[in-house]
Amino acid sequence: MRKVMLFTLLCSACQRQEQIPFQEANLALIANPGFDGTRLGPKQIALTFDDGPDESTFWIAWYLETQGIHATFFQNGKRYCRQLDVDNQCVLGPETRGCDNGAAQVYVADPIYYPESLMDTIQNLGHHVANHSQDHCNLFYENNDDNLSWEVQTTQNILDRHIKDGFFAFRAPYGSWNNRDSDVIHQNQALNKLVGPVVWNIDGGDFACWANGLSVNQCVALYMKSYQAAGKHGVVLMHDRPEWNVTSLQPFYFVVAFVKALQADGVEFVDLTGAVCPIRDDACVNRCGNIKDLCGRSVHCDACPTYDQVACPTAIETCKGKCGTVISACNIPVDCGRCPNYEQLACPTAIETCAGKCGTVLNTCNIPIDCGRCPTYTQISSHLGLGF
Repeated sequence: MRKVMLFTLLCSACQRQEQIPFQEANLALIANPGFDGTRLGPKQIALTFDDGPDESTFWIAWYLETQGIHATFFQNGKRYCRQLDVDNQCVLGPETRGCDNGAAQVYVADPIYYPESLMDTIQNLGHHVANHSQDHCNLFYENNDDNLSWEVQTTQNILDRHIKDGFFAFRAPYGSWNNRDSDVIHQNQALNKLVGPVVWNIDGGDFACWANGLSVNQCVALYMKSYQAAGKHGVVLMHDRPEWNVTSLQPFYFVVAFVKALQADGVEFVDLTGAVCPIRDDACVNRCGNIKDLCGRSVHCDACPTYDQVACPTAIETCKGKCGTVISACNIPVDCGRCPNYEQLACPTAIETCAGKCGTVLNTCNIPIDCGRCPTYTQISSHLGLGF
């Protein structure tokens, strides 16, 4: 197998980024449709890259870091080597399988497999790494549920060894996803942390640019046209691995030119989490106080109302006919006062209970009453004048 490309440049930028953690996030947001960039504000842009890694990946990540831009790289697991030897030769290639519909990306006779440490480098430069499936199959046509789950899970297993920020995003190849796919993924508890599928609303077809021999400037023009059509805000789809031109550095040159064009238009580059995580007003729907949103971020909602302000029954309504501590209809304990003793209860008196009776008698409240000692046989005979 070919020697993997190791990016071990000792640049200070590779060490100094600290990402905002999204701890305790349990997103479980795999849905149909997914999340695009329409919720971003005017001239807010989130950059994303698919199908990598490839030879441009590191250089794109490095350049964006120099511009203070945080991007997301959606990775295919089959690009990574499972085992390297002491000379950094890949001696065990990735797990892979054929797509159910027979479709696949363009065949590469001598593919390069990259070390997983590249994911650490990308993150150290301030970016996210995310799931783009193992083999880049069109998941809509994966007719076997186990195969569909395997495509997502196998890549996630690789990512989980490296993701540092707790942000677990997913994008389906070709953006192809439906309700059935969502149901299958939801059945896999290990994937419930994923958010997505992340889609896009700005795309100039960069992979086709290089396949068709367009120049960098021509490709930038196509993307600027899509950017304008999208209302100048949203999630941009690009590819750090050009399918028909693998190992070409055209994607890197393109990103430099495209970023400059967007900067000239006054764009604000934002993290992808701004497109997929709830804005404050959404996160606070039916919630109050200090909470965690679906991305694990702290959100300060309006103060929670007091008990008296909640549309719950009043203490008088809750305590009607009751005593002691009672749980209201709003699951709030209410002190309804001390329960009365026996003499205060609406039970028959001892005289009423003992009328015509003797000994220990249970009244109608199931309380034992001492009604006095019962007479002997002799006493009964004498009382009746029988003379025995």
